Amino acid sequence: MPLPDRIPATSNIESGFIISAIARDGGGIFPAVRTIDPKLAGDRENPIRTSDDYYKDNELINNLSPYQNHPPSRRRLIVSVVTTITGATLALVLIVLPAEHGIDLTGIGSALGLTEISTPPSKLLINEVVAGNENYRAVQVPAFGEPTPLPNPSVFQEKAVPPRSELRTIKMDPGAKTEIKTVLREGQMLLFNWTINNGEVYSDFHGHEPDGGAEYWVRYKEQQSGSGGSGSLVAPFSGEHGWFWLNYNKFPVVITLNIKGYYEDIIDYGHL
Repeated sequence: MPLPDRIPATSNIESGFIISAIARDGGGIFPAVRTIDPKLAGDRENPIRTSDDYYKDNELINNLSPYQNHPPSRRRLIVSVVTTITGATLALVLIVLPAEHGIDLTGIGSALGLTEISTPPSKLLINEVVAGNENYRAVQVPAFGEPTPLPNPSVFQEKAVPPRSELRTIKMDPGAKTEIKTVLREGQMLLFNWTINNGEVYSDFHGHEPDGGAEYWVRYKEQQSGSGGSGSLVAPFSGEHGWFWLNYNKFPVVITLNIKGYYEDIIDYGHL
């Protein structure tokens, strides 16, 4: 018995059920599924929609972004904008202004050390107090028999008084440390000699400018272990120039310091 091309819809149309039909495709038989809207049944201007049509609609919806499927409300947008502006303002006041411009409105920048970042570093100016005369032969002689002028005549300094001199004795217990400084103006000379009665100690001959900050200082000579030192110094800047000693021995030592020059004062910091 030949199969019909389509089974006519019956009362299932009214209930919206899926009607199965059997269609022929050459020699094979396959089911064709259609969904019938009872309101549109028999309407020629609105053809019956198949399951493929609904699949295409669902695929279109699934391809939309979450924002398109569920757009945020106006209140949610306002809250997001206000939160962003508030966070940016806090970062500006608490971090950027103290670190970049030194403006600390809340005091948090100082507590976190951010204001130190914006503080310009201090500068220690060191002048060439004895240099400049190494090429004195290149200077044109003014006349035959006349002396060649020095490019840096400040190497000679005439004084109205003789240089000062002093002998100091420093006793140091085991593990003790001390510091003695001479106060020199820029360009002034100091002659020194120090010795130790027993063993060796650590020494650091250095200088710093009191107004330049404690973090700015220069080192002339460091000895990890030594029993004495001798030499001279032309102060590169006005300030304190002297020695730090550390007795790392298990026995006491005595340091004898002999200094001479045009220094203004000696500062004994005692045991540190």
